[in-house]
Amino acid sequence: MSGRGRRPRSVLATVWILVACAAIGTGIGLVVREVRSDGGGGPKAIRVRPARPGPQSPAALWLFGATTVRLDPSTLSDPRDAGFQGFGSVLGGEGIVYLYDPVTGRVGVVDATRNELVGRTSVPVDGGEGADVAPVFAAQGGSLWLVTGPGRLTRYELATGGTSDVTLPTDVVSEAAAGGPPAAGATRVVADSEAAWAIYDLGVTGNPQLPAVVRVAPDATITARAALPDQVGGVRLDPQAVALGDGTLWIVGAQAVVGLDPGTLAVRKTFTVQSESAIDLHSAATAGGLLWSYDSDSGALLGIGADGGSVRRRVPITNGTAAQFPAAATIIAGGDVLWVRVRIGGANTLEQLITRVNATSGDITGRFDAPPALEVGEIAVSRSPPP
Repeated sequence: MSGRGRRPRSVLATVWILVACAAIGTGIGLVVREVRSDGGGGPKAIRVRPARPGPQSPAALWLFGATTVRLDPSTLSDPRDAGFQGFGSVLGGEGIVYLYDPVTGRVGVVDATRNELVGRTSVPVDGGEGADVAPVFAAQGGSLWLVTGPGRLTRYELATGGTSDVTLPTDVVSEAAAGGPPAAGATRVVADSEAAWAIYDLGVTGNPQLPAVVRVAPDATITARAALPDQVGGVRLDPQAVALGDGTLWIVGAQAVVGLDPGTLAVRKTFTVQSESAIDLHSAATAGGLLWSYDSDSGALLGIGADGGSVRRRVPITNGTAAQFPAAATIIAGGDVLWVRVRIGGANTLEQLITRVNATSGDITGRFDAPPALEVGEIAVSRSPPP
């Protein structure tokens, strides 16, 4: 661990001030783009209009792809082209969306009230992360925790451009268990106002990877560390997603789940998800008293009970037809609402289905078919500040 106080090349040192003043932003010229379906049985044509000039609502659902489109988050209607391209992974905040590319180290901030990418910079990265590893960054007040390499975190201060690096320990698992001196692999991070948690693989090339977790304080001090069970009920954990909620840190594998005490990292719960058919879980969020994940095998959103892994709610997202090219999904929780992005169609298209779900009832309350021309890769939800 080190805190070197580097300052990356950045205009983000002024972003926090710009965001605070965003409500008085002026209108900007935007691109008008019309998207039509390719005919046949594909999605219907969707007219994407230019974003309105002048200050906008801080609350929006954002689609990032060939262009950036914002929708009404309540109805998934009124798509508006914001006229710029995003990049990397995305994360919504209060009136803003953060962007981070773990391969290049690019960081950006979108001001939702101005429909504008108001600042960008870059931080040094070491090796990057694979496209199927998420989440690779998390917000904590005026800072971002970034995965800048296998087993490496960087805390980036938006207001100053300062950074502090944390090298995650490799002795959390023993050489005997790993089959040799363990090295860090795929790394994920989540955070709240009190701490950040990194979940990462440790092992030796050619041997099964062993999962580990550390808790990191805002000053970049590691306050707890633990090895995670590599198997649950005879099933490999193989972490795919991480979620914070209901006072628990959840690590979700393809079929199994481990729940930890966020402070001590003691294991509270372990279970395999009970399903009548094989499942392949992607992404995770908590809402409505349930842990939610997407099963790419059935094309359904699963609401999982924390008492033993029973599936309390099953919400068909793709009308019972799994995608021809299963891929990681995105689940975003806001109160008792979930926004879900899943890929549909074939391996050579980027058709994405966006669905809004009431987490209490399991009812689908909105849909948006993003046609291939939009090339949507990710979504984010920006929120209104609390009253």
